[in-house]
Amino acid sequence: MLTIATLVSITLACVIASPAKIPRKATWNDFEGAWIGYDTGTGAFFYRISLTTNETGTCVVLPSDDEAWLYKVTVTSWDDQWNITLRFESIPNSGEKQFEMARVDGVGLTLRETNVRKPDRPREVQLVRESDMKQNIARAEDLAEKLK
Repeated sequence: MLTIATLVSITLACVIASPAKIPRKATWNDFEGAWIGYDTGTGAFFYRISLTTNETGTCVVLPSDDEAWLYKVTVTSWDDQWNITLRFESIPNSGEKQFEMARVDGVGLTLRETNVRKPDRPREVQLVRESDMKQNIARAEDLAEKLK
C-alpha cells in the first residue's frame, strides 16, 4: 500500500507537470478547508491545517510518532492574489512558541515562517487540499485493484 508521503509526492509531481494556467483571482473559499502536507526541509514533519469560514482554524503538527504540536490558527491577512498570512498560537502544554507563516511561490499552498533571524532556518511546509488527496488515494487504489 502506498504511503501518504508517496501519494503527496505523486500529486505534487502531477501538479508541476500540468500545463501552466493564468491564475484566477482567489476567494476565501479557495483557502477554506483542510490542508495537509510535509515540511520541505526534512519531509519528517506532517502538518494538517484546517481553516474555517470565520478565518480561524487549527493546526496539528506531527514531528514524530509519539508527539504532536497543537495550534490555534488566525488568518491575519489574505487577498485575491493568492497571498495569505497565518498566525499560529500554541495551545497550552504543547511546548511550542507562537509564529507566523505566509504564502510563498510553490506548489499547492506553500507557507514559510516569517521574521526568522539567521542562523535559524524558517519552517516551510507544502500543503495540498485534504479532500483532493483523499480522492486521489481512492482513485489510485481503484486503478491498482484493476491491475490485479
